[in-house]
Amino acid sequence: MRMAAAIEVRGLCPAVRAPSLVLHRRDDTLVPPAQSLYLAEHLPDARYVELEGADHPPWVGDNERFFAEVEHFLSCEHPALSGPVRLLRVLVAAGRALEVPLLGTLERFGGRPATSSTGVIYTFDGAVRAVECALALIDQQQDLRLTVHAGELEIRADGISGPAVDIAAAAARGSPVGQVTVTGVVKHLTLGSGLNLTDGPVVRLPGGEHVQLFLAARSSGSAGLTGPTQNG
Repeated sequence: MRMAAAIEVRGLCPAVRAPSLVLHRRDDTLVPPAQSLYLAEHLPDARYVELEGADHPPWVGDNERFFAEVEHFLSCEHPALSGPVRLLRVLVAAGRALEVPLLGTLERFGGRPATSSTGVIYTFDGAVRAVECALALIDQQQDLRLTVHAGELEIRADGISGPAVDIAAAAARGSPVGQVTVTGVVKHLTLGSGLNLTDGPVVRLPGGEHVQLFLAARSSGSAGLTGPTQNG
């Protein structure tokens, strides 16, 4: 419960590229309806339905309308979202391109090189895996600068772009050599993973904003990793 309360990922709402149904009971005793209203207002294509009752779990109390709304939502046709293709990805930005011997480690963790005019970027599907990969890369080559960030990418034929790419690249340039740094978004996405995150440098972005970075390390007694386990 403490971990769930500490997660802050509201900034990722615009990156959701699927229709959303937000259900909330009007007198919920655990979570106020205002939180679900926020989601409905900030997700690109969301429908908010307020139900009667005070129970938080959907399977408790009067749940007939709850499941009726879900069934209706799943059976409806939803128009595709317009505009260029945008995806939520975790990024590892490097101060320079990885040398060939390190590409095997990148591949084992599911990382993929991406073309960007801003900097050297590798994309991942998960935050914990991306941080573990960055730590494994630093183990093999201590003169790297690596920053892990998460955000929305715009996908085009000639590569990726968007604020998330710019933030990751700028943060990597301002990170200390031989350290893996992560942004606040990644810090929240990796809560409960066992990674040790401590305050790191504050870097200045091209637009003048300042971003707090966190230094990543494995928890005490944790062995170095060379790739994900069989179960991911």
